[in-house]
Amino acid sequence: MIKYAMIMLLLTTALLSGCEHSEDTKPAIISEEQAVQIVQQYEERNNRFGELKIVAVEHTGHQYQVTWERKSNCESGTHILEDRDGQIVNSTVSIC
Repeated sequence: MIKYAMIMLLLTTALLSGCEHSEDTKPAIISEEQAVQIVQQYEERNNRFGELKIVAVEHTGHQYQVTWERKSNCESGTHILEDRDGQIVNSTVSIC
């Protein structure tokens, strides 16, 4: 009985340790600077409203959160990008 329990414990440990090497452990492909450039290019279409200023960049999990503001028209926002491909997955924008 103890032998059976030990074998089950070893198999369970082996299976669970195999799951540790998922894609979550892969490093980011794009850098913080590249994330900022992507947001600046995305917001470039509104450059007639004035200069865009990056306020903060935060890397959490597998995403960059880039916060920006444009004081000339009292606009601000946040873009969330995937750190693997730079795709913008969510955005929030507000104007005073």
